[in-house]
Amino acid sequence: MDEEPAEPWRPEEPAEHSEPETASWEADESVREELSSFADDAPPMDEPTAAIPRDVVEASLDDAVAPAPEPEPAETSLPPWSPPGDLDSSIASFNNKHKLVYRLIRSEIGAGATNFVRSCGEEAAFFASAELKADGTWEPSTLRSALCDARVDNPRAGLERMLEREVESLRSLAGEARIRTLVEQLRQL
Repeated sequence: MDEEPAEPWRPEEPAEHSEPETASWEADESVREELSSFADDAPPMDEPTAAIPRDVVEASLDDAVAPAPEPEPAETSLPPWSPPGDLDSSIASFNNKHKLVYRLIRSEIGAGATNFVRSCGEEAAFFASAELKADGTWEPSTLRSALCDARVDNPRAGLERMLEREVESLRSLAGEARIRTLVEQLRQL
């Protein structure tokens, strides 16, 4: 096949115009007339500015405005609530177990482990405001605050459900044998 060699590509050069174009910023005569009519409405510049003596200004500022009354606390329709007595022990037990689960999550998922854990906790909104630490435990104070803010009456059950969701989500990644081993280790804790 005898083909002619292709010519190298060259950018097009701008076409030359015989008449120069009017710049877009140049206004036509009717626009200039319309704009000049606004200048006629402006106040003359030779009028003096009103001067207010300094002592008058300071005196007006010295007249203290009465402070606004303290807002009354908003009535809450929620009944009084106190956290369950086993809240701190529930968090400690959960953190011991979660550390073990997190190790398996990191070995299977790697850098996305934190996102995986957060996605498993989406059903329990209190995990969104709690802080997950690098070792897989949750910062006890932030988890406690989140559970209290959510008024969780049975934190142990809610935290156990989180572990169950993580283990179930890991099942397809880690395999049945590793999941059985993990579940057995969790029972011993």
